[in-house]
Amino acid sequence: MKTRLLFGVVLVVLIVTVIFGIWFKTLRNPVRTIVNETNQSTQNNTNTTPNNNGPKNIPSISFLYQTTRIIDDGKEEWRNDDTDETTLYRIFINDKNAGDAPTQKITSIISKATTGSVISEVFGEKLLVHRYKTNPASEQGVISEYDALVKLNGSFQIFQTPGWQSMIASKNGEIFATWQTTSEPKNRYLITKLSVKNIQGDILTEKIFDPSVFGITMGEIEPFLINNAGDAVYLRNVFGGEGYTTGVWRFDIKTGEVKSYPYLTDNKIWQFRVDPGLEKLVGVTFSVPTEMGTPPTGPSSIHILDLKTEEGQKILEDQTLVFQNPFIDPDGKSISFSYSSDVRDSVVWIVPIGEAPENQDIKISGRLLDWVSSWLVVNRNQEIILYNTQTKQLISLAESKGFVTDPDYITVEYIGNIETK
Repeated sequence: MKTRLLFGVVLVVLIVTVIFGIWFKTLRNPVRTIVNETNQSTQNNTNTTPNNNGPKNIPSISFLYQTTRIIDDGKEEWRNDDTDETTLYRIFINDKNAGDAPTQKITSIISKATTGSVISEVFGEKLLVHRYKTNPASEQGVISEYDALVKLNGSFQIFQTPGWQSMIASKNGEIFATWQTTSEPKNRYLITKLSVKNIQGDILTEKIFDPSVFGITMGEIEPFLINNAGDAVYLRNVFGGEGYTTGVWRFDIKTGEVKSYPYLTDNKIWQFRVDPGLEKLVGVTFSVPTEMGTPPTGPSSIHILDLKTEEGQKILEDQTLVFQNPFIDPDGKSISFSYSSDVRDSVVWIVPIGEAPENQDIKISGRLLDWVSSWLVVNRNQEIILYNTQTKQLISLAESKGFVTDPDYITVEYIGNIETK
């Protein structure tokens, strides 16, 4: 009997020892590919060896950003004769490398500060880079500027766009729109002349938008989005001065029909964002300040408007705080926002549509820049971060540092994403 009892005690001790050893080893060697928000640490994204950790069944996404640094500060005290280097980067994430995605350099652009900043934007499956190349000023003081369409492999096509013309493209790059704004003697408003073309350069349709026809007394009409289907251009009322404007129109490329949305003006939705796939708008209302330079105040509300059916609804309301920076998720089931006039304006909230905000809806500190699949792109104290809402993984892309006069000065700007199935 004593022998059996002794054997049982020894067996229990052995089992406890093994379990403790496994637990202790886990503490010493945590999983490296998942970094929690609670410890505020991020994965340094310099590794180029992919592994199979990370979320599954996500599309292939290239997140794009650019850095700018001074490589020659010239002889003058100001920026007039500085030489800048702007470098475009991509981080490519898919099923296989989501746990350890590599960063890849696309290309670098050398430019003079006097010619203005290099501006990049997503143009279908390429990048449209403004001021990719500039020529010195002529005797008349005119600087020739050239743009470029840059592929993700770094190859490019340079072309010259008139300074008064702007461009946008559909997500797949098959349809694009150019426009210019001009003032005519008989009309004190800026007239927008829109031209829509296919990838071959064929003109699909053209239209002139006169703000006075739409009852606009301030600002102009500007195209800002082509839907993913490639059959509609969305336009908005913009104003360069200090003031608040509202208004969105849908221009049907095939029929030429222009649809307005009274819901926006009736509810005074001042700030909004449109998802080009869902064709849904999420926007916020607030009390417009009566004095220049003062922020808006509550009450504030968040609305969702279906741009195809014209059905709108108010989904959240706050009597004191002001909602800002609204997003709708790619599935159309949740919204994201921040608060202003409160310490909580430095955090990103994600709330299921139809539910009230709870503390667990706070996902990450910073300002939301983009939302693709389960990935959030956030600017946190001038650092661009990727955050996965499913795995809690953080990836640091790059961080702005210093001031113009500092030797290690660098600025970082998020460009956008290119998604492939």
